[in-house]
Amino acid sequence: MMRFAPLVAVANGTYTVLTVGDSWGDTGPTFYIIEDAFEKNGVAVNSKNRAIGGTTACGWASQTKSHKSNTTFPAGQALVNAAEEEFGDEGPDFLWYTLGGNYMAFDEVKETCLKAARNEVEARVCVKTASDKAKVCTKQLLDPFFARFPNSKVLQINYDVPCENLICESLISGRFLGGAYCKGNKTCHNLMGIYWSSVYVEQLQKEYSQPQYTGLNIMGTVQQANGIAGASPGNLVLSRGSGECSVTKEILCIHPAYGTPMATAIGDQFWSQFFSKYVVSSAVV
Repeated sequence: MMRFAPLVAVANGTYTVLTVGDSWGDTGPTFYIIEDAFEKNGVAVNSKNRAIGGTTACGWASQTKSHKSNTTFPAGQALVNAAEEEFGDEGPDFLWYTLGGNYMAFDEVKETCLKAARNEVEARVCVKTASDKAKVCTKQLLDPFFARFPNSKVLQINYDVPCENLICESLISGRFLGGAYCKGNKTCHNLMGIYWSSVYVEQLQKEYSQPQYTGLNIMGTVQQANGIAGASPGNLVLSRGSGECSVTKEILCIHPAYGTPMATAIGDQFWSQFFSKYVVSSAVV
């Protein structure tokens, strides 16, 4: 489903949301799910995107020049710069931060490590080593962002279950999460996903307090949206992937396509578990 930017300025008093990160922000489910969730609940929002597919937390942390302009800045200031460019000195009310997944899919050290892993303990070490790279760089981005915009509230999720059919396993999801150690075993991949959440987003939640930072586990949301019995947000069915790709319409097997029930369900979870706690009806214009 194609979306177009509004042609008129958003009214004063509207909530502002910035999306920064990887392909979950610009490919699927996309930042549009945020606008849809606000509109569905009768709250005005100005939702902007600076996510770029394929990028990593350390790539953003090392960035010294704006993706949008010729502005330069010190390493670690990329979130601050994006927020200032989009929303000025006030910054955004909310930031959806989506980075980390590319370490699970494309980190060569992790994949080599998983090929040599002899048991789950060793495989977890491989996952944590890759995840820790993202965690260190995430903190390098979030710390100056919070210092500059102390009233902004950050949302981060640990993604959701990818499509794990034979085609996707051979193309991309075979390298994701448990990679060569899991060898296509869905339960193994999903357990690694749960473990990854525990050492990444859940660990960051221990280091940053709410409401400044909120880390959510929504794994199981896409399964529920595709009718997999027993699945719900935060409670995935270990033996299943997201569902058949022909049904779920996942772009490149790991991106719930905007406009599908599962992308909409993710936006609904953003609203119910996060945004709805901090917005008021007076924002309606």
